[in-house]
Amino acid sequence: MSLLTYDTANSVVVAQAVQGNPLAPVTITEYIDFQCGYCAQAKKTVDEVMKKYNGQVNLVVKHMPLEFHAGALPAARYFEALYQRNPVIAWNFFNLVFREQAALENGEVGVQYLINKLNLSQEELEQLSQDLTNPLIAEKIYADIAEGDAMGIDQVPFFLINGHKVENYEQPEDFNKIIDALLLEKSEANSI
Repeated sequence: MSLLTYDTANSVVVAQAVQGNPLAPVTITEYIDFQCGYCAQAKKTVDEVMKKYNGQVNLVVKHMPLEFHAGALPAARYFEALYQRNPVIAWNFFNLVFREQAALENGEVGVQYLINKLNLSQEELEQLSQDLTNPLIAEKIYADIAEGDAMGIDQVPFFLINGHKVENYEQPEDFNKIIDALLLEKSEANSI
């Protein structure tokens, strides 16, 4: 199978939000905009793929918020701030955003509405407020954007599987073909 690959070895972002087994042999990297309807549709496909390859695949999220989406950048900031303290809460927020994406049309107010739905404790809310002021959060998001720009990414969602571009994110089969080929390669390499 001939696959277009991207070099992400020189990624400007060191730590990324990871869902699934961090030691999985296959990594799906998704560049997202939380307010993008196509990203919400793609989430269903990714969820199906993650379930099928449980433990063999992980998901890394990178941010490409579009300027005309008022809630995309604030949602990315909140996600990253939540992830620093509690990845479980961050992924709950991730899922909630895509379930109730229309709230993001109200920008920061919409993001706050979604945060309130997480039922965080007063202590967690205070910590979140403090974490949002950490300049590393914004640096991380802008580094994701710079990385995507350097690779020529001009639309979201954009998927890489171990550096191989997924041409059609709407069908799990397109993910499965790449993942199956990568797992077969790994299996064959381990049997030598």
